[in-house]
Amino acid sequence: MTNQAVKKPSRAARVEAAAQEIADKVAALLEQGVMPWRRPWKAGAHGLPFNGATGRRYSGTNILSLWLAEQLGGYDDARWYTFKQAQACGGRVRSGEKSSPVFFYNQRTFEEENDRGETETKCVPVARVFRVFNHHQILWEQGRGEEVYEAPVELRNVDAAALMSLARVTHGGFRAYYQPSTDRIQMPRKDAFAHEADYWATGLHELTHWTGHAGRLDRLNGYQADPKARALEELIAELGSATLCAMCGVSGDLGNHASYVDSWLERIREEPKALMRAAAAAQRAVTFLEETQQQA
Repeated sequence: MTNQAVKKPSRAARVEAAAQEIADKVAALLEQGVMPWRRPWKAGAHGLPFNGATGRRYSGTNILSLWLAEQLGGYDDARWYTFKQAQACGGRVRSGEKSSPVFFYNQRTFEEENDRGETETKCVPVARVFRVFNHHQILWEQGRGEEVYEAPVELRNVDAAALMSLARVTHGGFRAYYQPSTDRIQMPRKDAFAHEADYWATGLHELTHWTGHAGRLDRLNGYQADPKARALEELIAELGSATLCAMCGVSGDLGNHASYVDSWLERIREEPKALMRAAAAAQRAVTFLEETQQQA
């Protein structure tokens, strides 16, 4: 009998498997009535995961993937490392520990002939999967890795009030919503909420919707008439708001969106990568708000 080398999965297969892994974890928690992106933002770097070796924060789907791992593993540290990074920083991954997937995107450039016979240069994002371990999954050498850490500079000085000031907000009544036709966020008064943090968490949810206006990220076309599109937009706003809450140190209640859970579950099961697209859209909203606030 001849020994045959085991063929490694292709890059695309690894991406598909990682997307399915995240989707399965999200679906399992949603079935239990748990919103996996809702976290107490007091732990770590305002709750946003970042690479412990480079200090760079993770974004998009990677935030969701690592929040899931923190929640399921019971970790209270926001630092993550690849196997080699842990070694380089003076540690080794504990035996039997399971890694979590993160995605890294490169741009692939190629030339293509258009309908007019002209050559055009196009760029296509190409995803790669890396596996990372939480700080608590690593056995550190004495005096290494256990130091008190601060959040990376890019995570500091983000203020919910400053972000909300970017939009036109009116107050009154007992409903919170964004109205695209008037480009206006309607909010109850602060004293109508059980806690002030709940006001900010709700406002940041509506502010994420606000980024989808045609004059900004143009994400809302037809969403009000299409239940599936509406549910997807609500998922984008949930993920965007959760990220913004973490950045601002807000630990308020985002409200109850249980009416969308069945739609989210159906979409995630049908197409696991839909979750990645929603997380990517939420990240674009967060980045837009960050950049706009910095320019204000």
